[in-house]
Amino acid sequence: MTAPGAFAESLQTSDMRAESARVVHRLRGPVGGLPRWMWISLAVAIVLAISLALTAFVLVRKNGTLSSQKRELSSKNQALVSQNQAFVGINAAAKRRAATSQATARTAVAKARAKANSAVAGERAKLKARSAALDARATSLDSRESAVTHQENVQAASTFSDGVYLVGTDIPAGSYVAAGGEGCYWERGDGNGGIVDNYFSDGGGQVRATINTGEEFTSNGCGTWSPG
Repeated sequence: MTAPGAFAESLQTSDMRAESARVVHRLRGPVGGLPRWMWISLAVAIVLAISLALTAFVLVRKNGTLSSQKRELSSKNQALVSQNQAFVGINAAAKRRAATSQATARTAVAKARAKANSAVAGERAKLKARSAALDARATSLDSRESAVTHQENVQAASTFSDGVYLVGTDIPAGSYVAAGGEGCYWERGDGNGGIVDNYFSDGGGQVRATINTGEEFTSNGCGTWSPG
């Protein structure tokens, strides 16, 4: 398919050839009293002028087309530059967001780790304090158990029934109580055969006696004596 510019050029060339033919036809004989060579020269000049005009027209059209193509290429190049700049900006923004996200994640991890460490340290401190409290309680219980055991041992050693005892050797000194009853008799001796104190019960009820170290204590029919 012939382009519009080429078709126009073809028409103009045909017109130029027809005009040249008419000029040559007229130059075959003298016209207006001028010599034939002058008409030929004039015809050649006209043909050259038309050719130059057509050439100039074609060049101007081609130059315009080239200018249009250059402008189009320049516009496309500018669009590509703008797209590249936009891509660079998007890439930089993505990198900044990624860096910010990483920093935020690291900060969150550090905070969570610090919180967990603090919680673990707190639990360890609580467990340590509880362990210390349990140890102290166990020590206290051990002490109380030891005291109770000692008291029980003392109580057991201080409990005695009817008989004759040397105070401070057989039984501890102190105050004692017994069930008593009819026929109960107790006596405190000075250790040399003398009587310091004695008691004879003619009825029911408890009996009491306070004895000192070095004395001799005698009990008959009074039952079991215990500190009291």
